[in-house]
Amino acid sequence: MQEIIVKSDKWYTYDDYLQLDDKYEYEVIGGKLFMTPKPRPLHQEIVGRLYVALHNFLKQRNIQGKIFLDVDVIFGNQVVSPDIIYIIPERLSIISETNIQGPPDLIIEVLSPSTQKYDRKQKSQLYYANGVRSTGS
Repeated sequence: MQEIIVKSDKWYTYDDYLQLDDKYEYEVIGGKLFMTPKPRPLHQEIVGRLYVALHNFLKQRNIQGKIFLDVDVIFGNQVVSPDIIYIIPERLSIISETNIQGPPDLIIEVLSPSTQKYDRKQKSQLYYANGVRSTGS
């Protein structure tokens, strides 16, 4: 099982994150750089099913807004890439060309054995501290 690698040799920022240019996936929380393993096929299948279910639910009820998969969400100098996010129409201004600037209204994280503790602790605390209205895992 792949594990999350944490680099804490310095205080990492969003600018440091932007300088990373390799095949790995990274997130920055609390000045630490988290290198996360690529999702496995079952994880991605579950994410896809959840996306379709959420999309259909919103469409059937004529609820507007935007749903995104695996997009960078910026909280100051911290950056994460949740599996699925939803933003209500009144808050679409937080969507930039390259990322989401602030808390989405809903974040869904599909838990994997290798990232479960990280998602439940560091990421959920970050979401709560930054005003995410609803999270699911």
